[in-house]
Amino acid sequence: MKRIALIVLASVSLAGCAALTAQAPSLKTVYEMRAAYDAVFLAPAANYRKLPLCATGVKSSLKALCADTVVIKKLQVADLQVETALDNLEAFSRAHPGDLGVTGLYDAATLAISEAEQIATAAGIK
Repeated sequence: MKRIALIVLASVSLAGCAALTAQAPSLKTVYEMRAAYDAVFLAPAANYRKLPLCATGVKSSLKALCADTVVIKKLQVADLQVETALDNLEAFSRAHPGDLGVTGLYDAATLAISEAEQIATAAGIK
């Protein structure tokens, strides 16, 4: 399942990159990015947050699964950055359909998603 989600995210990212060479990303591309992000990052992050909090100095293990508050805070910051980037991209795409000026916002959204994924991967959340 994780592999399928990663394939979907990669294909959406690659499709978006290909679209940028010829035209600005459409609202459909923005919606696909948001859906892939929700499936690949938000769902696992939400499941991680539902774990009991780790006691001070305790690391999560197979015998005692727990959520690290530092990791939770990093995930929350990353999620806010992604949501802001996607909201900005969607708003600009709605206001300026087909405008290539959206490229910078698209790049910011893909970078924010990549950074969120790195945090989740480093914490073993997937």
